[in-house]
Amino acid sequence: MILHGGITYYAVEIENEEELKRIVESAPSKASKDYGKPFMEIFKEANYDFYKIDPNLFAPAVVIVNNVKTGKLFKTGEINVEILTKSLGFEKEV
Repeated sequence: MILHGGITYYAVEIENEEELKRIVESAPSKASKDYGKPFMEIFKEANYDFYKIDPNLFAPAVVIVNNVKTGKLFKTGEINVEILTKSLGFEKEV
């Protein structure tokens, strides 16, 4: 649920906003090579071994970082309703 629907917010103080932007862009689960499949499918492909799963997948769907030093807000990622719906076994209304 976290990797397709979780949202995190951080407040930091940092001088180098280019570095912060780079870090934030690589932080959400969408940056993982395994992103886009239901977790059980990924887990099965890894022969039920958590250590074989790309660690970048264990991240929230959306990451928001506020640089309180400058007031600039960085946001990346997205909520994936389609995969959440499939993972929970719900039928999507049309």
